[in-house]
Amino acid sequence: MTFEYPEDRGTTAFSYPLILFVVSIVLLVSLLSDYGALSLLATLVLLLMAISKAWSLISLSRVSYSIHLDKERAFPEEMVTLTTDIKNSKFLPIWVQIKWPFTNALGTDDKASAAPQESGVLGYQHVRFNRHLKALHRGVYQVGPSHISTGDFFGFFRSPKSIHKAEEIVIYPKLVE
Repeated sequence: MTFEYPEDRGTTAFSYPLILFVVSIVLLVSLLSDYGALSLLATLVLLLMAISKAWSLISLSRVSYSIHLDKERAFPEEMVTLTTDIKNSKFLPIWVQIKWPFTNALGTDDKASAAPQESGVLGYQHVRFNRHLKALHRGVYQVGPSHISTGDFFGFFRSPKSIHKAEEIVIYPKLVE
């Protein structure tokens, strides 16, 4: 089962091969026509694209993550906190985004808290994402698996990965007097 995220931002112009081709043609024409400033600009754009792509490809290496719920059991209308810890164990800073597909048994209070959470993580830094969920219906549910995306610090390219670990929560029936 795949989960679509409508609030997901699109790719950048740097990720299209047509842009790479156009910038390469501009570089070639500027070198042949002896336009130094234009050739320098085109070279810098190509260099930025190459560095960003390489940065995003190695951004997932040496990144560890853990997830846990503060409660394994809850009653309807009770709040549960889902915590995701992400640790960057390399010198290179990265951009990270975490998305959780929630079932209809667990909800969030507002639309802003249902959006993906993202942050920049510097080298050798640890970041913690907290998501407050409300138990809605009784039953046994799994929270996750989540999707993590990392990439270069500019946000030009991404490297997605699925976290296969899921947390289980038991929601008891509502107590009645």
